[in-house]
Order: sequence, then structure tokens, then C-alpha cells
Amino acid sequence: MNKEIKAIVFDVGGVLYEESMIPAYKQLSKIFNFDLKEFERVKAKYYDLAHTGKISAYKYPYALADELKIKDKKRFVTLWFKSGKKLLQPNKKVIKLLIKLRKDYDIATLTNITKIHDKIRKQKGIYKNFDLVLVSCREGIKKPDLAFYRLLIKRLSLHPRQIVFIDDQEKYLKPAKNLGIRTIAFKNNAQLIKDLRKQGVKT
Repeated sequence: MNKEIKAIVFDVGGVLYEESMIPAYKQLSKIFNFDLKEFERVKAKYYDLAHTGKISAYKYPYALADELKIKDKKRFVTLWFKSGKKLLQPNKKVIKLLIKLRKDYDIATLTNITKIHDKIRKQKGIYKNFDLVLVSCREGIKKPDLAFYRLLIKRLSLHPRQIVFIDDQEKYLKPAKNLGIRTIAFKNNAQLIKDLRKQGVKT
């Protein structure tokens, strides 16, 4: 056991919960007849604004519908939010592991999310097992902005080497590494447990 490690930080979507919107995007493209490449281009324009709380989660899909020239905007937005509510499929083994780890470590999350999906997570009790919750739309910054990781270090009141950060996307792990935070790229449950033990985390 590595006694230096004091906190374990989890991403939510892709680690603790399956949260991919890709199947929903494909379904919406068939219903409203828009090109997925064009959709990705338009989405990228508003993604940062929505995930840092600069525009509301309600304005986000309306802005997309406007630029994609979708006639039935109301229906598009309704289906958009319905898709979001169906997203959260729990990774029960990792959630069980998180609860066990909480006996010995501070447990935090560092996550990018819009206000509406943050609200859904709260309603479903997803944050209840965390000692610290850092959400992009509340803080006005997001991964991979270095300021978000610095805020994590500050709120935990720890040295970077005392923190282990778990995410399924390498682009979000790189800034953490640059600040000296220990990182684990999540691929599957067995690999996560193996990598935690390599770091000296008691599982």
C-alpha cells in the first residue's frame, strides 16, 4: 500500500456510467435527416459554451437545431433530452469499488457536463458517494483546461503525487500528468483494479 496516495478521482461518463450520446446522435440524424459530419461541426461550436455553463442546457439543442435548419425544433429538443435521460447505465463493479475505496481515501470526481445532465445526475444520486464534486458547468472551466486540474488540487488540499485520476480519454489524462498527478487510463474493470494496485492503492 502506497501511503502517499490520499485521493482517488473518477471521471463519471465512460468510467462509472456508460454515457455515450453517439447512438442518440445517429438516431436523431435519421429522424431529422441531417449529416453527422455537419452535426459534429456545429456541435463543436457550442460544446464548450454548454459544458462551462456559458449557455443554458436548454439553449444548446435549440442552437444546434437552428444551424442544422431543422424545421420541427421542438420535437428535436424533446428527443434530445429524452436521449440524455436514458444515458446513465451504471458500471456496478466500479461503483462498488469506489464505495470500498472511500473507506481509505478521499473520493472525488472531475467531470465535463451540461447543466441539464448535471441536474439528472443529482436526481439519480450519482454524486452521493463523492467527498468532492467538480463539475465543468458549475465551475465555468472544463477538462482539458489546466485550471480545472489546478482547482482539483486546491480543493483537495493535496500535493499532485497524492492524487490518482482515472479517465477513459487520454486527452483528459495528459494535463493531469503534466501537473504531476498520477493517472490511470480506464479500459475495463479488471485493468482498472490491476492499475490501481500497481499504483499502490489498497483495493
